[in-house]
Amino acid sequence: MQTTELLDRTVSLLYPQRCLRCDDLVEYDDLFCESCPERIAEPIVLPFSHNMAGVASVYEYKGWGRKLVWAIKEGSPKRVRYILGYEMRNLLDERWNEVGFNAIVPVPVTESKLETQGFNHAELLAKPLSILMDIPIYPYALARSWNSLTQRDLGKVDRKENAELSYKAGLTNGLTGKTILLVDDLLTTGCTLAACADRLLDSGAAKVYGLTAAATLSR
Repeated sequence: MQTTELLDRTVSLLYPQRCLRCDDLVEYDDLFCESCPERIAEPIVLPFSHNMAGVASVYEYKGWGRKLVWAIKEGSPKRVRYILGYEMRNLLDERWNEVGFNAIVPVPVTESKLETQGFNHAELLAKPLSILMDIPIYPYALARSWNSLTQRDLGKVDRKENAELSYKAGLTNGLTGKTILLVDDLLTTGCTLAACADRLLDSGAAKVYGLTAAATLSR
């Protein structure tokens, strides 16, 4: 057991973990209590007309699904990230079991946000997936433009334009011809995934699939 996990488990003895749905006490390795189902609905496979090979999300972005996303954005305890990693891996096995993924690429954040919060939440999701799938992460394959705007503050048309300007290819050595799993926390309009996929395909990737923890279905 790693030191950080041992510390987390020790702290949980003083501050027990709680169910993400009903707030009852749960064991350290659980997100939900026995009375609450882990999924309200089936995993979401989204229709996508862009040049991505497929897009899927584990949860709908509402209720406790929203809680999960915000836990991720805030750095979430390691147990949350790893349980989500298992859920994301299960979704891949259910839907794209025949796909031979070669690399995982997290959607990047701006350098200023990375300096402020100290982590990229998409990379936090990618790490347990990398371990479970035995596939390397390429955290610098994409880069974020310094002057890009926050997507949540924009309308649908502006989101598309902003996303196209916000992402650029980074260190893509070794990605030529590979099938890439592009990972992010939340899918709203799909503009971010589409722009990132464009950069990866332009850099020589063979196919790009998108996987997020949650999706807004009202889009």
